[in-house]
Amino acid sequence: MSKDTVQPEIEIRGITLKISVSIEAVLMKIVFFTSGELYAAENSQYLKVKYVSFGDKISKLRELLKKYHPDLAKRNKNLFNRLDKFLTFRNQLCHAPLTWKNGQPDIFIIWDIKEDPHKNEIFNPIEYSYHERLGYLSDTLKSVFPKLAALSNDVQLRLKSSYPQIYQQIDEEYKRQSGA
Repeated sequence: MSKDTVQPEIEIRGITLKISVSIEAVLMKIVFFTSGELYAAENSQYLKVKYVSFGDKISKLRELLKKYHPDLAKRNKNLFNRLDKFLTFRNQLCHAPLTWKNGQPDIFIIWDIKEDPHKNEIFNPIEYSYHERLGYLSDTLKSVFPKLAALSNDVQLRLKSSYPQIYQQIDEEYKRQSGA
């Protein structure tokens, strides 16, 4: 690791994690507001998200929307495709070693793991352009957050009209916790 590559590595990993944490917060908010039926004992497992991975939160929300709001699940199919793509890149960047091609901070290699035809796990080097990935992260912010905000608004409005008391309790607690 050279001094020329330390800062770009910190930046690309840091930006990715910052976006990931921000997405997770919205995903959890949407889960909590998805349906008043979740607050019945037999459905409460859906609300257990503290120790759930980022990918499982995406899957959990997808499942909840299919169950309680199939129209929103269908309308947001492209959003979930974008989230899945971001998840793949995020997991590569967060869980795999990174090196720089020729020791220069323009092309980096993620040493991901894949299975070979014999089911052995081996390193799978994946090259990325540093500047292209920064652009990708910027595009992710611009495309994902407005759709997540709209989805959050949709589920909140539906909960508010169908379970006003539950909505009020969740909303007050969310505002208290978030300092809003």
